[in-house]
Amino acid sequence: MMFVDLLKPRWRHPSAAVRSLAATKLNPNKKSDAGKLRQLAYHDPDPEVRSVAITRLTDLQLLIELLEQSANPALADLAASRLITLTEQG
Repeated sequence: MMFVDLLKPRWRHPSAAVRSLAATKLNPNKKSDAGKLRQLAYHDPDPEVRSVAITRLTDLQLLIELLEQSANPALADLAASRLITLTEQG
């Protein structure tokens, strides 16, 4: 392991499995963590990491944007499911 890897946040780790696990530990109600989840949901190269991030989001507007803009139908469906879950809870 390189020394630089020790300084890199887990959600930016080279391994998708590590990023995915890190996403499960981010608090969507904390502004800084919500921003990290947003970045993962929009930009992570691995669809599984993006999926985990989407299931953790609580911002309805962001989920609507993901639903409208996602080129990946599975991720769009996941965003829609998350929206439904959150609106039923609230």
